[in-house]
Amino acid sequence: MSTYFNATSPSTLRSVRDLVVYLELLANALFPENGIEYFSQLFAGTQRMGDEALPAPGSVRGPAVFTYQGSCEGRIIRIGALTRTDELLQFAWIKTFGKAEECWAIARAISEALESILCDEATPEIVDYFLRMPREATWRRETSLAERVEITHDESSFRVATVSGRVLDFRDFSKDGVNARFYVTPRVTDWCTVLTNMKADFAVVDRVTKSVI
Repeated sequence: MSTYFNATSPSTLRSVRDLVVYLELLANALFPENGIEYFSQLFAGTQRMGDEALPAPGSVRGPAVFTYQGSCEGRIIRIGALTRTDELLQFAWIKTFGKAEECWAIARAISEALESILCDEATPEIVDYFLRMPREATWRRETSLAERVEITHDESSFRVATVSGRVLDFRDFSKDGVNARFYVTPRVTDWCTVLTNMKADFAVVDRVTKSVI
């Protein structure tokens, strides 16, 4: 169970470049006011190409993500993984002016995402929700959506839409029977995280009782 995300789907990330781009979006989605100055595209200073394939399923022992004081100013977050043959793979590094507590929180979130992606082959959906939200520019982390968003749900489905009817997400898991709620709840929770972090005006509404939760 992750501290920072709940819903996942089968991973479609195939290259180191895909992974690094995804992790940068994850950091911005979860920590919109972060002190990150630079998210490397050098893949940890090696000559390895960003299009290199990710480690094969089952070959990774676990993530290796840590932070330390930079040689000049700010802090560095290193992102990598340890293979089952004890080889340390280095994917990227981050230069940040955030406080140590924030850096360790980002490192932990990235570590949990790597565990899910590389070990379980499941990508957290929270980045997809972040990208679905309108923004004035791609670098902005607050939504430009002025109208209210409602997350309407019951035990088998949910819908995220503006009051004027613009649908941001809709999923129906009724085919999963009594297990449907295990698909609905994590997605509603992650949508709440994204909407809160992006400073959206939103409410969660029970579809059956029509009550605001």
